Amino acid sequence: LRKTCGGTRYKTFGSMTSSAQSISLNDLLKYKANDVTEDELWCLLYGSCCALQPVIKSSPRGPRCQLITPDSCELTSSGLVQFSNRPSASLSERAWLSGSADDPELEDYLPPEVPSLAELRRLLNAALSGESAAGRSLELVLLFSLGVTLSAVKAVSA
Repeated sequence: LRKTCGGTRYKTFGSMTSSAQSISLNDLLKYKANDVTEDELWCLLYGSCCALQPVIKSSPRGPRCQLITPDSCELTSSGLVQFSNRPSASLSERAWLSGSADDPELEDYLPPEVPSLAELRRLLNAALSGESAAGRSLELVLLFSLGVTLSAVKAVSA
């Protein structure tokens, strides 16, 4: 993937097959093992911030993406970062959104103010009902979970 960071083009994360539209950060880290450079990490941070802005601004009732994890952070074949609504590879998007199944490891991506996945879903429902404070709380969840996700990338590359 090629990505422009601060006016400089960096070749990041090797190449993807032409049939792949995107790859999760988790799969990419398995592929790259311990070979993520500092430039690639900065590009990932830049791309994530660019991708997060429209997600947060997308709805006055809160963002449509609920949790950023290495499974929900995806890199596209065009070098962009995008976020899916599927925070865990072990969960289907429908199971996650409906609350019919949970992955306990996802709680590692929640800030201290949101102690459980049930509380995250409560905030989401409140935001969808128009409660602006819940929408702001969901924005903080996204920022916190992005930080935890990028920390995991840094830990892998150290």
